[in-house]
This record gives sequence, structure tokens and C-alpha cells, in this order.
Amino acid sequence: MRRHHNLPSANPTDHTSCIVAQYTMYGWPQPWPAGGCHPQEHTMFARVAHVQAKPEKIGEVVALYTSSVMPVLQQLQGFKGTYLLTDPDTGKGMSITLWETEADRLASDSEAALHGPIVQVMPLLAAPPVVLGFDAIEVV
Repeated sequence: MRRHHNLPSANPTDHTSCIVAQYTMYGWPQPWPAGGCHPQEHTMFARVAHVQAKPEKIGEVVALYTSSVMPVLQQLQGFKGTYLLTDPDTGKGMSITLWETEADRLASDSEAALHGPIVQVMPLLAAPPVVLGFDAIEVV
């Protein structure tokens, strides 16, 4: 069973204020807004890979991902998109891939076509990646 938090909103029809309410919870000096937030939600499934690249190699990691991994991902059932988050100073990064169903995400874990690009990127990393799965909730 999924649990979704009903965050307060200054204007129940303004779904962006749901995000503001999250920041308020963490000590921003804003008054807690009155009312309730009822965002429309669409659940997808995400794979998040935390990587520690050698800082001088982060550009190569991104280039390899773009040229070798993305074309494979785009052909897989249920693939919805990807985000790369990088810190070029430290070499830290995250790859977030979004999937229509959990079954699609799990099936992509064993996709043979991704094995080659993964093997190619390993020498560019300072440590093995840490990969986790999540529910991804788009609040619109």
C-alpha cells in the first residue's frame, strides 16, 4: 500500500505551494499555510544509481551514458526518461531512470544490451555504483 502525504497549501488549487510547504517543514521562516493540498499524482518507478567517478572522468561518464546507454534505454518497454545529476568538482553523480511499471524497471535490470556500456564505464569510477529502486511520484 502506498502512502501519500497531504501537505498543506495556501491555495488548494495551486499545486506549486505543496512544494513550498515541504520547505516550511524543514525550518524555512514561512508561516505554515492553511488549507489542504490535493495534487494529482501519477506513480512511475525509478532506478537511482549513485556513482563516484574519478573527478577528471565525469565528462567521459556522461558522454558514454549519452552515446551508449541512452539508445538502449529508449528501446526498452516502459522507459519514460532519465536524469543525470553530476558534481564535476567531486565526481559524484546520480542517474535516475523512470519506468512506467515496476515490472519494466525490474526487466531492465537484466537487459543484456546494457552490459557492454556498464563494463566500459567501470574503469572511470572510483567505486562501484550503488543502485536503488523507488516509487517516483509526479505531483502536477
